[in-house]
Amino acid sequence: MPQNAAVRLENSDRYILNTDGINIGIWDRRLEKLVRDPPQRFVDMTYAKQLVTNFMEESGRDNLTALIVSIS
Repeated sequence: MPQNAAVRLENSDRYILNTDGINIGIWDRRLEKLVRDPPQRFVDMTYAKQLVTNFMEESGRDNLTALIVSIS
């Protein structure tokens, strides 16, 4: 089921919008860690590409789509 909420935007905030293929079975803290401190092999990728690549390698069983919105 879609989730929505109102939040106050602040500089340097990042919001992760993704399909369930990425977030089913993992904790939000793991998503945060991948965006804040990506593995060295992902450093040259965009944040969204890092997430999709990581979860494709792990399971790839579902559709994997990610969009990262950075506030500046």
